[in-house]
Amino acid sequence: MLNPKAEQIQLTTSEACLRYLEHCKRRGFKLNTYRYKANIYKAMIYFWENDPDIKAVDSIMIEEFFDHVFDSSGGKTVNRYKREIKSLFNYLRKRHLIDNDPTSPIDDYEEEVFKKYVPPPEDIHAVLNVANEFESDIIRTAYHTAARSGEIRQITCEDIDLKNNALTLWTRKRKNGNSEADTIDMSQSLRKILQNRLIVCTKDCPWLFPSPKCKQLSKYTFDNIMPRLCKKANVKPFGFHAIRHHIAVQLAHKNWPLIKIQKFLRHKRATTTDIYLRSLINIKSSGASIIDDIELEMKALRSELR
Repeated sequence: MLNPKAEQIQLTTSEACLRYLEHCKRRGFKLNTYRYKANIYKAMIYFWENDPDIKAVDSIMIEEFFDHVFDSSGGKTVNRYKREIKSLFNYLRKRHLIDNDPTSPIDDYEEEVFKKYVPPPEDIHAVLNVANEFESDIIRTAYHTAARSGEIRQITCEDIDLKNNALTLWTRKRKNGNSEADTIDMSQSLRKILQNRLIVCTKDCPWLFPSPKCKQLSKYTFDNIMPRLCKKANVKPFGFHAIRHHIAVQLAHKNWPLIKIQKFLRHKRATTTDIYLRSLINIKSSGASIIDDIELEMKALRSELR
């Protein structure tokens, strides 16, 4: 009784994955995130063609699976897979179900260069011209908030504070997938849009952009709005997140400081905003022109001394 032996729990890889997935479910992870993780773990076990004891999984086995994914889908996919598998092993290690993380010795894979699409202003206007009032209100709300699609779907009448000119957006883009509130100021245009939407809000239908049955608009229906309107407007397809890209670029071109863009996009870290902007535009340093100015000042000073 004074020196109890630690319980020796033996788990197959699939059993260990199920434990972690149940943990994710209890922590409120989104269903799509849960399914994404599950599909990765399933693909890994399928590749091995067996279900080994989780303690027997080593770096070589993991890396062979990563190499297979790299050959078929590229480095960016592998690195995403690696993050999810690392999360699994970190969970198991913290609970003393394994001794170490076999993904630790594996370096990140080289990613292909990919530049995110930024729709030009004329394409956004073209889409608005073919949208109905309901769709137009959604698009303009996305434009004035630079909000993510899931955040717009979740807006209710209780999130709108006209007295303080504030809108609360709920996001899960945080550590552990926890839902957190971000409060932003409303522009005059956004305030007008939301005021008009509040007229149709009721206790039984609190969503600002509800479905025809007064339920929360489904993700499928919401995500299908922009592709359908882009096709109707005959412009290159883009989604709601591309509008967020567009806003970020416009702010950068207006010479907004990085810290202000970070606050507007509601990124937790400035480094995230920096990486985000670099994936959208070629950010050039103004250092070269500043050095020219310094040299001219030095020449002027030398002339005065003479």
